[in-house]
Amino acid sequence: MRLGKCVVVNDPIGAASYIQNGSTGILVPGNDPVELKQAIVVLLNDARRRTEIAQSAKEYAEQNLSPEHYFCRLRADIASLVAC
Repeated sequence: MRLGKCVVVNDPIGAASYIQNGSTGILVPGNDPVELKQAIVVLLNDARRRTEIAQSAKEYAEQNLSPEHYFCRLRADIASLVAC
């Protein structure tokens, strides 16, 4: 995502927390190779959609998945535990 690539993922546990289906990537049900293939074929044939998803994914990753963002969230989590 940070590289500005369109991702297609068999929905592993947790992927839906950072991939917004149709916006920052494509999620397909786990263990469904037919749907995975169909999603890939659709994107291979639609360069505009691929580009839109890739750009959205890159923007999302830069804003929410950077090391800086991760450490800020970690610091906030630690602070909330210390305050208890």
